[in-house]
Amino acid sequence: MAGGLLALRLGRHWANLIAFAGGVLIGVALIDILPETIRTAGSENIPALLLAATAALGFVFLASIGRIGRSYPSRTDSGRVRAYGPVAATEMVAHGLFEGVAIGVGFSLGAATGLVISVAIVLHVAYDGLGLVAIATASGYSRRTALAILLIESIAPTLGVVFALLLAVPAGISASVLAFIAGGLLYVGALELLLRSVQGSKRAYEPVSLGIIGLALIFLSSLL
Repeated sequence: MAGGLLALRLGRHWANLIAFAGGVLIGVALIDILPETIRTAGSENIPALLLAATAALGFVFLASIGRIGRSYPSRTDSGRVRAYGPVAATEMVAHGLFEGVAIGVGFSLGAATGLVISVAIVLHVAYDGLGLVAIATASGYSRRTALAILLIESIAPTLGVVFALLLAVPAGISASVLAFIAGGLLYVGALELLLRSVQGSKRAYEPVSLGIIGLALIFLSSLL
């Protein structure tokens, strides 16, 4: 709901803001999390090839659950297709939980990293919430059910943060966890945010440029 109100105020600039957030997430994954992954892997004796495979798995995991959620809508008794069926709702929750865990992991690396990831993911959640209620209502759900779907989408990342902060990562696999998170954030930043903002913009160079600026700011902050 908050995302929809913000989008109405920002108009076409909303896509540019999302593109900037996408560039920031890409930068955090490549410049903050992956180097920390490599340093941690050295003390845990984890091969570089395994880290690369784990990062790729994180990317594919997020991409897969997103595709599954969009590919299996439910149907009413009359045969009407609903855009948000049980599988799609499950995907939405899993996606949100992952993003919450990513925020928790970010804060474990440092307050600045956690804050940057938090802001970018909040924008992502708001972006997904833009048309959520409208689409769910058009699919045949009541307004109350549509708002419940929106509430679940908003709560899932918070639960992920709590889970990440309470769960103690076993010694020896922390580098693999970081690699998985980095791969997932690359997917969210590159495809969920940056690519979608370019597709929704009449001036593709604007979101692309802001995505690059977001990435560059993370790089420059790493030099300080």
